[in-house]
Amino acid sequence: MPSPRVLTCAQSRELDARAEELDIPGLALMENAGAGAARVILALLERGAAQAPVGLLCGGGNNGGDAYVVARHLHGAGVEVQVWEWTEVSNLPRDAARNARCLARTAVPRHPLPRLGATSAAGSSAALADLEAAFGTCGLLVDGLLGTGFTGTLRPDMAAILEAARRSARPILALDLPSGLNGDSGLASPGTLRARWTVTFAALKPALVGDSTHGGEVFCVPLGLPPEAFSGLGGPLGDIPDGPG
Repeated sequence: MPSPRVLTCAQSRELDARAEELDIPGLALMENAGAGAARVILALLERGAAQAPVGLLCGGGNNGGDAYVVARHLHGAGVEVQVWEWTEVSNLPRDAARNARCLARTAVPRHPLPRLGATSAAGSSAALADLEAAFGTCGLLVDGLLGTGFTGTLRPDMAAILEAARRSARPILALDLPSGLNGDSGLASPGTLRARWTVTFAALKPALVGDSTHGGEVFCVPLGLPPEAFSGLGGPLGDIPDGPG
Protein backbone atom coordinates (compact mmCIF):
# COMPACT_ATOMS: atom_id res chain seq x y z
CA MET A 1 0.00 0.00 0.00
CA PRO A 2 1.38 3.49 -0.82
CA SER A 3 2.71 5.47 2.11
CA PRO A 4 0.12 7.93 3.45
CA ARG A 5 0.58 11.61 2.75
CA VAL A 6 0.42 14.54 5.11
CA LEU A 7 -2.31 16.97 4.07
CA THR A 8 -3.43 20.17 5.70
CA CYS A 9 -7.11 20.48 6.50
CA ALA A 10 -7.61 22.67 3.43
CA GLN A 11 -5.85 20.08 1.27
CA SER A 12 -8.09 17.39 2.74
CA ARG A 13 -11.12 19.38 1.61
CA GLU A 14 -9.51 19.74 -1.82
CA LEU A 15 -9.09 15.96 -1.87
CA ASP A 16 -12.82 15.55 -1.20
CA ALA A 17 -13.58 17.92 -4.08
CA ARG A 18 -11.29 15.98 -6.40
CA ALA A 19 -13.05 12.76 -5.43
CA GLU A 20 -16.36 14.30 -6.50
CA GLU A 21 -14.78 15.29 -9.83
CA LEU A 22 -13.77 11.64 -10.25
CA ASP A 23 -17.41 10.63 -9.65
CA ILE A 24 -16.63 9.24 -6.20
CA PRO A 25 -19.49 10.64 -4.10
CA GLY A 26 -19.06 11.89 -0.57
CA LEU A 27 -21.39 9.17 0.66
CA ALA A 28 -18.94 6.54 -0.63
CA LEU A 29 -16.03 8.26 1.12
CA MET A 30 -18.00 8.36 4.36
CA GLU A 31 -18.86 4.68 4.03
CA ASN A 32 -15.22 3.75 3.41
CA ALA A 33 -14.07 5.89 6.33
CA GLY A 34 -16.57 4.44 8.77
CA ALA A 35 -16.04 0.87 7.59
CA GLY A 36 -12.27 1.27 7.92
CA ALA A 37 -12.54 2.71 11.42
CA ALA A 38 -14.88 -0.11 12.40
CA ARG A 39 -12.28 -2.65 11.24
CA VAL A 40 -9.70 -0.99 13.49
CA ILE A 41 -12.09 -1.13 16.45
CA LEU A 42 -12.93 -4.77 15.80
CA ALA A 43 -9.21 -5.57 15.75
CA LEU A 44 -8.72 -3.75 19.05
CA LEU A 45 -11.62 -5.67 20.58
CA GLU A 46 -10.26 -8.96 19.29
CA ARG A 47 -6.85 -8.22 20.78
CA GLY A 48 -8.39 -7.27 24.11
CA ALA A 49 -6.98 -3.74 23.86
CA ALA A 50 -10.52 -2.38 24.17
CA GLN A 51 -13.81 -3.75 25.46
CA ALA A 52 -17.46 -3.55 24.45
CA PRO A 53 -19.95 -1.94 24.76
CA VAL A 54 -18.78 0.79 22.40
CA GLY A 55 -20.22 4.27 22.84
CA LEU A 56 -20.14 6.58 19.83
CA LEU A 57 -20.34 10.36 20.17
CA CYS A 58 -21.79 11.70 16.93
CA GLY A 59 -21.25 15.36 16.13
CA GLY A 60 -23.20 17.70 13.89
CA GLY A 61 -20.98 17.44 10.80
CA ASN A 62 -19.45 14.82 8.56
CA ASN A 63 -17.26 13.57 11.41
CA GLY A 64 -20.51 12.60 13.08
CA GLY A 65 -21.58 10.94 9.84
CA ASP A 66 -18.45 8.79 9.97
CA ALA A 67 -19.40 7.79 13.52
CA TYR A 68 -22.89 6.73 12.41
CA VAL A 69 -21.31 4.45 9.80
CA VAL A 70 -18.96 2.99 12.42
CA ALA A 71 -21.93 2.28 14.68
CA ARG A 72 -23.79 0.48 11.89
CA HIS A 73 -20.81 -1.70 11.00
CA LEU A 74 -20.11 -2.61 14.62
CA HIS A 75 -23.79 -3.40 15.17
CA GLY A 76 -23.70 -5.61 12.08
CA ALA A 77 -20.68 -7.43 13.50
CA GLY A 78 -22.58 -8.22 16.69
CA VAL A 79 -20.87 -5.64 18.90
CA GLU A 80 -23.03 -3.93 21.52
CA VAL A 81 -23.09 -0.21 20.74
CA GLN A 82 -24.76 2.94 21.97
CA VAL A 83 -24.91 6.30 20.22
CA TRP A 84 -25.00 9.80 21.68
CA GLU A 85 -26.12 12.51 19.25
CA TRP A 86 -25.12 16.17 19.29
CA THR A 87 -28.00 17.32 17.09
CA GLU A 88 -31.16 16.19 15.35
CA VAL A 89 -30.98 14.49 11.98
CA SER A 90 -32.62 17.48 10.29
CA ASN A 91 -29.59 19.64 11.20
CA LEU A 92 -26.96 17.30 9.75
CA PRO A 93 -25.25 17.63 6.34
CA ARG A 94 -26.82 15.48 3.62
CA ASP A 95 -24.52 12.45 3.75
CA ALA A 96 -24.32 12.40 7.55
CA ALA A 97 -28.12 12.68 7.73
CA ARG A 98 -28.56 9.67 5.45
CA ASN A 99 -26.36 7.55 7.68
CA ALA A 100 -28.12 8.81 10.81
CA ARG A 101 -31.51 7.91 9.33
CA CYS A 102 -30.20 4.48 8.38
CA LEU A 103 -29.00 3.84 11.93
CA ALA A 104 -32.32 5.06 13.32
CA ARG A 105 -33.99 2.09 11.60
CA THR A 106 -31.89 -0.35 13.64
CA ALA A 107 -32.11 -1.43 17.27
CA VAL A 108 -29.04 0.61 18.28
CA PRO A 109 -29.88 2.76 21.34
CA ARG A 110 -29.59 6.50 20.60
CA HIS A 111 -29.45 9.29 23.16
CA PRO A 112 -29.40 13.08 22.78
CA LEU A 113 -26.35 14.78 24.25
CA PRO A 114 -27.44 17.33 26.85
CA ARG A 115 -26.55 21.00 26.42
CA LEU A 116 -24.58 21.26 29.62
CA GLY A 117 -24.36 24.81 30.90
CA ALA A 118 -27.76 25.74 29.48
CA THR A 119 -29.40 25.25 32.89
CA SER A 120 -28.47 26.27 36.42
CA ALA A 121 -25.04 25.44 37.80
CA ALA A 122 -26.57 22.75 40.00
CA GLY A 123 -28.53 21.31 37.08
CA SER A 124 -25.47 21.29 34.85
CA SER A 125 -23.40 19.58 37.53
CA ALA A 126 -26.02 16.85 37.93
CA ALA A 127 -26.34 16.41 34.16
CA LEU A 128 -22.55 16.17 33.84
CA ALA A 129 -22.46 13.48 36.52
CA ASP A 130 -25.28 11.56 34.79
CA LEU A 131 -23.51 11.72 31.43
CA GLU A 132 -20.21 10.66 32.99
CA ALA A 133 -21.96 7.65 34.53
CA ALA A 134 -23.60 6.78 31.20
CA PHE A 135 -20.26 6.97 29.39
CA GLY A 136 -18.77 4.83 32.14
CA THR A 137 -21.03 1.91 31.17
CA CYS A 138 -19.07 1.62 27.91
CA GLY A 139 -15.76 -0.12 27.45
CA LEU A 140 -14.67 2.24 24.66
CA LEU A 141 -15.75 5.71 23.57
CA VAL A 142 -15.48 6.78 19.93
CA ASP A 143 -15.07 10.52 19.45
CA GLY A 144 -16.88 11.62 16.30
CA LEU A 145 -17.80 15.10 17.51
CA LEU A 146 -15.39 17.51 15.80
CA GLY A 147 -13.10 16.96 12.83
CA THR A 148 -10.91 18.94 10.45
CA GLY A 149 -13.33 21.86 10.36
CA PHE A 150 -12.62 22.81 13.97
CA THR A 151 -10.58 25.92 14.73
CA GLY A 152 -10.39 28.26 17.69
CA THR A 153 -11.80 27.44 21.10
CA LEU A 154 -14.29 24.81 22.17
CA ARG A 155 -17.80 26.01 22.94
CA PRO A 156 -18.61 25.62 26.66
CA ASP A 157 -21.37 23.09 25.99
CA MET A 158 -19.06 20.97 23.82
CA ALA A 159 -16.22 21.28 26.33
CA ALA A 160 -18.59 19.97 29.02
CA ILE A 161 -19.38 16.88 26.92
CA LEU A 162 -15.67 16.22 26.48
CA GLU A 163 -15.15 16.69 30.21
CA ALA A 164 -17.77 14.01 30.92
CA ALA A 165 -15.97 11.66 28.52
CA ARG A 166 -12.65 12.39 30.21
CA ARG A 167 -14.06 11.87 33.71
CA SER A 168 -15.54 8.52 32.69
CA ALA A 169 -11.95 7.24 32.39
CA ARG A 170 -12.93 5.15 29.36
CA PRO A 171 -10.33 4.74 26.60
CA ILE A 172 -11.09 6.99 23.64
CA LEU A 173 -10.65 6.37 19.93
CA ALA A 174 -10.89 9.55 17.86
CA LEU A 175 -12.14 9.68 14.28
CA ASP A 176 -9.85 11.79 12.06
CA LEU A 177 -8.77 14.11 14.92
CA PRO A 178 -9.43 14.32 18.66
CA SER A 179 -12.15 16.90 19.29
CA GLY A 180 -10.65 20.28 20.11
CA LEU A 181 -7.37 19.74 18.27
CA ASN A 182 -6.46 22.04 15.37
CA GLY A 183 -5.47 19.64 12.60
CA ASP A 184 -2.94 22.02 11.05
CA SER A 185 -1.20 23.75 13.95
CA GLY A 186 -1.61 21.04 16.57
CA LEU A 187 -2.89 23.67 19.00
CA ALA A 188 -5.25 22.13 21.52
CA SER A 189 -8.15 24.15 22.85
CA PRO A 190 -8.58 23.83 26.63
CA GLY A 191 -10.58 20.64 27.19
CA THR A 192 -9.32 18.84 24.07
CA LEU A 193 -9.66 15.08 24.35
CA ARG A 194 -6.60 12.89 24.70
CA ALA A 195 -7.27 9.83 22.58
CA ARG A 196 -5.56 6.50 23.08
CA TRP A 197 -6.01 5.85 19.36
CA THR A 198 -6.84 8.02 16.36
CA VAL A 199 -8.11 6.66 13.05
CA THR A 200 -7.51 9.27 10.37
CA PHE A 201 -8.67 8.99 6.78
CA ALA A 202 -6.82 9.03 3.45
CA ALA A 203 -3.96 11.16 4.77
CA LEU A 204 -2.36 12.26 8.01
CA LYS A 205 -2.97 15.75 9.33
CA PRO A 206 0.04 17.79 10.48
CA ALA A 207 -1.14 17.66 14.10
CA LEU A 208 -0.82 13.86 14.09
CA VAL A 209 2.74 13.70 12.77
CA GLY A 210 5.40 12.69 15.28
CA ASP A 211 4.65 12.32 18.97
CA SER A 212 1.02 13.40 19.15
CA THR A 213 0.11 14.19 22.75
CA HIS A 214 -3.60 14.09 22.01
CA GLY A 215 -3.76 11.64 19.10
CA GLY A 216 -2.21 8.59 20.76
CA GLU A 217 -1.49 5.70 18.41
CA VAL A 218 -2.43 6.77 14.89
CA PHE A 219 -3.84 4.59 12.12
CA CYS A 220 -4.42 5.89 8.58
CA VAL A 221 -7.30 4.23 6.74
CA PRO A 222 -7.37 4.48 2.91
CA LEU A 223 -10.59 5.58 1.26
CA GLY A 224 -10.16 3.90 -2.11
CA LEU A 225 -9.00 7.04 -3.90
CA PRO A 226 -6.79 6.69 -6.99
CA PRO A 227 -3.31 8.27 -7.07
CA GLU A 228 -4.59 10.97 -9.44
CA ALA A 229 -6.69 12.43 -6.62
CA PHE A 230 -3.53 13.14 -4.61
CA SER A 231 -1.55 14.72 -7.46
CA GLY A 232 0.34 17.75 -6.17
CA LEU A 233 -1.07 17.45 -2.67
CA GLY A 234 1.27 16.92 0.29
CA GLY A 235 4.02 14.35 0.28
CA PRO A 236 4.57 10.76 1.43
CA LEU A 237 5.53 10.33 5.07
CA GLY A 238 6.51 6.70 5.50
CA ASP A 239 4.83 3.62 6.86
CA ILE A 240 1.80 4.33 9.05
CA PRO A 241 -0.37 1.29 9.85
CA ASP A 242 -3.99 1.11 8.76
CA GLY A 243 -4.83 -1.00 11.80
CA PRO A 244 -3.37 -2.58 14.92
CA GLY A 245 -0.85 -5.39 14.66
